[in-house]
Amino acid sequence: MVQIYGANFNKKKQLSSALKGLAGLNTFRIINVCSGLGLGLDCKVLDVSQYHVLKLLRFLENNEILVESSLKRSNQLAIKRLVDIKSYRGLKVIRKTFLKKLV
Repeated sequence: MVQIYGANFNKKKQLSSALKGLAGLNTFRIINVCSGLGLGLDCKVLDVSQYHVLKLLRFLENNEILVESSLKRSNQLAIKRLVDIKSYRGLKVIRKTFLKKLV
């Protein structure tokens, strides 16, 4: 099993379908990442070397693609900012969490 950002990838899967398991990567970004790294979409995770995994991690960092925990953190900060400025969307979040506590 190959592990990237805490997600375990099955070695028998294709690289494109395995990368869909990461939060923040859709099909368009997966195609861009694979073409940027020079990897085919149809190659298996088993065929990807450790060098390519490190290259993938650097590519995601250099292009500032938010994945997994950094994506969740940025979403939480955006929601907190909306609540702090008391916008309509922020107030909806407050009401939603208040209603969850009542149930």
